[in-house]
Amino acid sequence: MTLVLRRAAALLLLGHLVACDLEAAPLDPCAARSAQQEPPPDTLDLLFMVDNSNCTTRDQQRFQDAVPGLLGALLRGEVPASEATDSRGRSFPALRSLRIGVISSDMGIGGFTVPTCTDPLGDDGRLLAFPNPLDPRCPADPPLFLELTREPGLSDDAWAAQVEQLTVDASCLTQLGTNGCGFEQPLEAILKALTPAASALRFQDGTPGRGDENRVEGADPARFLRPGSLLAIIALTDEDDCSVADPELFDPASERYAGDLNLRCFHYPEAVHPVERYVEGLLALRPPERLVYATLAGVPERLNGVDARTILNDPAMQEAIDPANGGRLVPSCTLPETLSFPPRRMVSLASGLEERGARVAVGSLCQRDFGPAMAPVLHAMADALEGVPTADRTCP
Repeated sequence: MTLVLRRAAALLLLGHLVACDLEAAPLDPCAARSAQQEPPPDTLDLLFMVDNSNCTTRDQQRFQDAVPGLLGALLRGEVPASEATDSRGRSFPALRSLRIGVISSDMGIGGFTVPTCTDPLGDDGRLLAFPNPLDPRCPADPPLFLELTREPGLSDDAWAAQVEQLTVDASCLTQLGTNGCGFEQPLEAILKALTPAASALRFQDGTPGRGDENRVEGADPARFLRPGSLLAIIALTDEDDCSVADPELFDPASERYAGDLNLRCFHYPEAVHPVERYVEGLLALRPPERLVYATLAGVPERLNGVDARTILNDPAMQEAIDPANGGRLVPSCTLPETLSFPPRRMVSLASGLEERGARVAVGSLCQRDFGPAMAPVLHAMADALEGVPTADRTCP
């Protein structure tokens, strides 16, 4: 055999072996997934759910103080390092466009007569915009949701001025007052606010979601939730969720659900919607890589920013009747002006979404400064904007 033929045969054999190796090697799921992923979003639709029941005045004030720092960091694309919040500094792709809407935890109680709950459907997942006459910075007629988009050619100084104004307007929007129903249903409010009417999901009295109605009317009506955006939800509440499947739970004269009204969600868990309803409902709106869920609730301060499963297993997060007050549960965390209870359902939603690949953050309400609670929230959103893989994936 000539030298040329021997080389040709060797190359043919090598090619065959390489081809066989390629056929036998398993596909790299991480590489395949990465190739299929869309580029990170540059638009964010941010929904604040604010508990507007009695005794949340201080919580709302601390939240209002923390909102400008959160929004400013998102729009600058920079998380400042802070020893106080144990936050590492980082840069990430700044947002091109941001929308902000606010809803309350008041979903009514089905028309039963209970103090503080006069409207059968409450605020019903509607976007809210109340004027704040006590703050001269706040607009007299605020829009249903705020929007800021950086137009091409806008100078840095002009953009900075617009960002500053947005942070003020957003702080104003989060002050809902404390006249809401004392039986909080934050998870049902969130889901109803975002779910389109075409969804098979139904809410109290068979009503559809408000995703199509939460919009600014006019010559060019705009729905709050935009196609392809990153959806982030931040829920502020001092109690656990009590989103009912059976409104009779709130009937003071009910024979099926007896006992103290304040403890019925604890005694009759079968009467509330399963948390899986909200896991599936939110993931029907967005793929996990475009969904961020955060809650600031009655988690002990030492658990701020800890993973949801660890929080759920902590002794302070276990529900039990308070031996010192038989009409309530044992508080999970306290401040002189704040009394909070184990938010197991709020944290269980975080755990369920995290297992499915969404980004989540859980912060403590029992802090005089919400900065430490906001730090993990900001990092979760920065991860989503940067396209960082979620923690549950096996990919490096």
